[in-house]
Amino acid sequence: MQKERWEPYEIQFLCEVAGTMPVHIIAEKLERSPSAIHSKVEYLGVRLTSSKKAQPWTDEELSLITSGQYSNQEIAEKTGRTAKCIYDKRLRLRNKVA
Repeated sequence: MQKERWEPYEIQFLCEVAGTMPVHIIAEKLERSPSAIHSKVEYLGVRLTSSKKAQPWTDEELSLITSGQYSNQEIAEKTGRTAKCIYDKRLRLRNKVA
């Protein structure tokens, strides 16, 4: 799967709204995945509203993680969290059981 290049207007929009608009809305408006948004802001050094305060895990998110049916990246794209965040939560859940 080839990634589409970011257009200058997309980068400008992202930089303008990153501090005020939730990631899932930015992703929707730019027709990109939440993980693509996270990757780009990390590359640009831009802060997101969602990166200021951790959101509580929903039962649905926990179910996706514990089901073993999806990769960290797939769950990240479904939930708007980063793949690293999913990986870390999966490890914490495994350690809690052990």
